[in-house]
Amino acid sequence: FKAFQWRKLGMAGTDVIAVRMSFIGEHGLELHCDRDQVANIFQKLHEADPKLADWGGSAMTSFRLEKSVPLFGKDITKD
Repeated sequence: FKAFQWRKLGMAGTDVIAVRMSFIGEHGLELHCDRDQVANIFQKLHEADPKLADWGGSAMTSFRLEKSVPLFGKDITKD
């Protein structure tokens, strides 16, 4: 599906909303699910691709800047 669109998916036995968006300059998905299902979904994704890793906001900012993807309010202002 196209950027900034979303779909309801079944993943690891739970309902997930996948949003096609990325703030780091790569194709990506945000996955939204019930809080009690996060660890299960992460485990299943990691089993499918052991290279999957968790990283924080500072890493995301670094990736974004490497790809020259500015954010309004952080890198761009109305001035």
